[in-house]
Amino acid sequence: MWYNGGMKKILVRAKEVIVSLLDSIMLWIFLWIAAIFLIWAINIFAASPQLANAIVATATVTLAIFAFWTIWQNYNFRKEEKEERLLNEIIEWAEAVANSAIGRQTTDPRELWKTKLDYKKHRTKGKLIVQIINSLFPELSQYYLDIDAKLDGAILFIEDINNGKIGEEAITGVGGMTLKYCETGIANSVETLFEEAAKIKTRDIG
Repeated sequence: MWYNGGMKKILVRAKEVIVSLLDSIMLWIFLWIAAIFLIWAINIFAASPQLANAIVATATVTLAIFAFWTIWQNYNFRKEEKEERLLNEIIEWAEAVANSAIGRQTTDPRELWKTKLDYKKHRTKGKLIVQIINSLFPELSQYYLDIDAKLDGAILFIEDINNGKIGEEAITGVGGMTLKYCETGIANSVETLFEEAAKIKTRDIG
């Protein structure tokens, strides 16, 4: 998979530290400028009160602009950070789905039962994932629905195997509706979602 969860978390944290450091540097620079300006304004005020008032008014407007710019920058960073974190949650969910869809090479009912539970767990968490997708990344909606439908199909297929409605040859057989075929479809759909998520990261988040 192109996505490495641990490395991405490290990069996100490094980005947070860098932005925080830059904010601190900007604050210290502003404080130094403000101190120098204050000393200068006091000297000007002593010589010309009217000129000093004009300078103070200009400085007040400048300070308000600087404060607005700082707040806006912080808002944009937090918004971008939130979107990246939630997009990573979508990717982690899809990666877990792909890891479960590895293709069954056993007819052991216990293994099939465990697989069915895994798929049900993914569908349950998917109900939260789709809320994120619908609110922030609607372009991923069709890919989520495709994965969810294939998970549901695989669950029903396993239940039919365990209930004896279809033979064990349907697990790893060649061609037609086999469990291996279902799980290959899940893995392919997840890969497509990964590709689309990568485009969002490149285009909108960076």
